[in-house]
Amino acid sequence: TVRVTTNAPPNGGKLTIYGNNFGNNPDFIQVSMVPQANDIPDVPCENLTIISPHTEISCSVPRFNLSYGAIPSFTVEVTVDGQILSSNVAFNYATSPIGNDVLSDDILETDELGNSATFNVFLLEDNDQTVYVDLYSSDTTRGKLQPSSLTFAPHDTSKKTVTVSGVANGNNTNPPLPYYIYGK
Repeated sequence: TVRVTTNAPPNGGKLTIYGNNFGNNPDFIQVSMVPQANDIPDVPCENLTIISPHTEISCSVPRFNLSYGAIPSFTVEVTVDGQILSSNVAFNYATSPIGNDVLSDDILETDELGNSATFNVFLLEDNDQTVYVDLYSSDTTRGKLQPSSLTFAPHDTSKKTVTVSGVANGNNTNPPLPYYIYGK
């Protein structure tokens, strides 16, 4: 039996796993998060530590690679000395609700001359913990972000301004191509 009691934020963190028959030698234990989406590779859990021999382990889940798009659900796979103990325990990267002041049908325009646009990011609900938001451009050859990460202190209700700048290449004759900004 294996059960996971923690989720990790998208930028990674500690995962604690409870179960039976883990043994007492971390060299023989491997933990992977197997995505339920077929086009995403397994995510290894690193720096494995035995908290309580045979019954409790922890490991570090790396930051999720957002170039894969939306964060899928995962199955935790614990292998001890080559034998899989479990492959049906769910794991999810925890997410904090964030919002922005751009309506879904709004278009922010930048161009290849380096012109920019701005928008605000904010938390949709009060939070008791610090919230970190990493921002990404779907095409960094078209648009870059400043800043690329935001930090909201506990109970921070402020709006944080993000600037998206077109990448200057001196040629503004190409047709407009969309790119997207997303945060996790």
